[in-house]
Formats: sequence, structure tokens, C-alpha cells
Amino acid sequence: PGDSILGTNDFCVMRFEAKFQDYSGKTNFFGWNLWQYDSAPGNLNITSSSLGGPVGIINQTDAIKSCQNLGENYDLISNIEWMTIARNAELQSENWDSGTIYSGSMFKGHTDNSANALSVTDVNDFYDGTGNVFPSNQKRVINLSNGELIWDFGGNVFEWNKDVIDCS
Repeated sequence: PGDSILGTNDFCVMRFEAKFQDYSGKTNFFGWNLWQYDSAPGNLNITSSSLGGPVGIINQTDAIKSCQNLGENYDLISNIEWMTIARNAELQSENWDSGTIYSGSMFKGHTDNSANALSVTDVNDFYDGTGNVFPSNQKRVINLSNGELIWDFGGNVFEWNKDVIDCS
């Protein structure tokens, strides 16, 4: 639901970070445009939208539940799905500051030390809100082989995936 959902033959992913459909009464964590889920009153439904700040204060269980509440066949992204997108992005020259795959650095999104999470106010400005322009590595979109874009895949706020990885 929401603004745009991107897909492969096997799974889909939101174009934008998860946002509340309704921000009424929700907590803007320390004024950082980072929205808290666990104590939020009212409608907790999420959507993919450029509008609003991302839901960033959420535990893994609530992240899974909020995705599954979107309907049948919806779920939080798995590690394998995330890695599939990352590998696809890695092979697109548009995602490299040199314009050549494996030369230079990949763009990494909003990753400076600013505590503020960014909304997307201009979908045509891939550095929107960062105060940067090309060739800064803070380009907020990744290009996929199918021509679609994903915002803030590798930056802006911490991300959950569905898997628990035991590194012990």
C-alpha cells in the first residue's frame, strides 16, 4: 500500500522507509523527525510514502507485525531479500560515484552525524535534505536493474530485517 512498492519476481519492497499513515498524537523522538512506534496512540498502520518522518523507534517484533498487518503475503524484508537488492544495486553503475561499477565508492545515503532523520520533500532531488550535491556519497537513492529506485536503503535510520542472525 501507499506511494510505491517495488518488486522482483519473488518479493516486493517499499520504495520509501515505513511511515505512519496518520501521525496524530505520535511522538517525534527528541524532535529528530524520527517517530516512535511502541507508545504511539491510535492508528499504527504504516505505508510507503515520501511524506512524513520514518518510523524509526520500533523493535523487531513490532516491525514484523506492522508489515504483516498490511495484508496477506506482506512481511518484513528478510536478510536474503535485503542482500538480493544490495547485490542488484552493486551492479548498477548509477550507484557508484565514478559511474563505473567497482570503481570509487557506492553512494551510501544520509549517513552523516546529523541526528535528524530526513523526510523526502523532493523526489526529483536524490540528495534531498542532506545539504549535499553530486559527487557527495550521500545520494539517498539506489537504482535497480529494473529502472526502479529505492530511497534510504542504506542510510537515514537503522533498519530491521526479519531474520535473527546468531554470530556466536
